[in-house]
Amino acid sequence: MVKSITYFICLIVLVSHGLQAQSGSHANGVQITGMAQLGLPQNDFAEAYAGDLSGFAGSIMFPVGKAKMLHFGGEYGWNSMGKEKTQVEIVKAPEEILAGDMSVSSDVKSYHANMRFSPLKGPIRLYFDLLFGMKVYSTDTEIVFEEANGSEVQTTSSLNNENTNFVGFAGGMMLAVSRNFFIDAKLQSLQGGEVKYVDQNNLGIAANGDVEYVLKTTATDLLVPQVGLSIVF
Repeated sequence: MVKSITYFICLIVLVSHGLQAQSGSHANGVQITGMAQLGLPQNDFAEAYAGDLSGFAGSIMFPVGKAKMLHFGGEYGWNSMGKEKTQVEIVKAPEEILAGDMSVSSDVKSYHANMRFSPLKGPIRLYFDLLFGMKVYSTDTEIVFEEANGSEVQTTSSLNNENTNFVGFAGGMMLAVSRNFFIDAKLQSLQGGEVKYVDQNNLGIAANGDVEYVLKTTATDLLVPQVGLSIVF
């Protein structure tokens, strides 16, 4: 297996240098990337949370040294953990029951630093990342109901807002479509700490309008496939 992977990497390197000789040089400076991504819960997180986390990410990387094989930078990511809308009733007075809608949305924001080893400079570039940072898990609600006089009342609140640190690594490949533009695809493996998040399967509303919910605690390991476009200057 290891020998096959080594042969494959050598083949990619040879093809890359061959294509570079034919098509001219490609940019190898500052890199700005935008990607669509999917968070796939792993281990305890997969047992606690049933579903995937769709979202997007953006990053910027700066080359270091004359060889420009090392890059340093940062990435911001956002993933949705789901959004639900349900009809609710609020007892405002003994004989006044108001009907309304409650929207609940949960998401994950990530902020991380990135160190990249990228030895190739041609139209095909393999790279390996080491990364660490913080993820913020939050849930917000919005309740909208109509008063007896026809006026609309809207209330918003934050049910939960917790953060946890993570470390991880990633492997990826960039494929040039022009001198400065590359199709970029990678897979991140992230090991996250424990966090409490709102279980959207156990949400309700009390007669006075207060949101009733249950918090679940779990580690937050993720696999994150990403694909997008990189601009290299």
